[in-house]
Amino acid sequence: MFLGLTLFFALMIKAQPTTVPVENKITFFNSHISIPDDTYLKDINHLFDKYIGTWKGIYNNRNYTFIINQETHAYRGLLEDRLIMHYTITGVNSTIIEDTSTLLNESPFVIKGYIFNEITTQYILNYTGKNYKCGQSGQINISVNNLSQMKLNYFPNNNMIDDVDCPNLVGAEEIMPENGIWLTKQ
Repeated sequence: MFLGLTLFFALMIKAQPTTVPVENKITFFNSHISIPDDTYLKDINHLFDKYIGTWKGIYNNRNYTFIINQETHAYRGLLEDRLIMHYTITGVNSTIIEDTSTLLNESPFVIKGYIFNEITTQYILNYTGKNYKCGQSGQINISVNNLSQMKLNYFPNNNMIDDVDCPNLVGAEEIMPENGIWLTKQ
């Protein structure tokens, strides 16, 4: 019985992931070191708290609403806290241009966090638009200036497009603000 209990507790201890602050991911990334299996990249220092909420702004006569939440994502034997963004874009007459607010977090069209860069104090997310095959994808960087203002910068990918997915090789309209946008927390 003693041996059985010892083995049980040993397995329980081994099953617990090693917790590492999420901001350390960039150290692994920059050093080209693999993150060990059974690691939990956790927002121990509450760096994500300032991003969580609803943010609104206007760019090129379009209204942008971004709803940011935190989730714990499991992949490749790791756990990672990350930010996810649902968004709604409307025209001046309230016509919906794009709306991901009702999509599940697993949807490829929900913007997902990638890495927190403590040096630049930016959080980096991957964006895949519904017309991604025609170039609607890229990187979004967000940084909070104060607790009520956030800067969002979008950097489109320069993916090759083909005639099959994009007739006449015409890329999709970029719907994300290409020159950056200031957002106000609601």
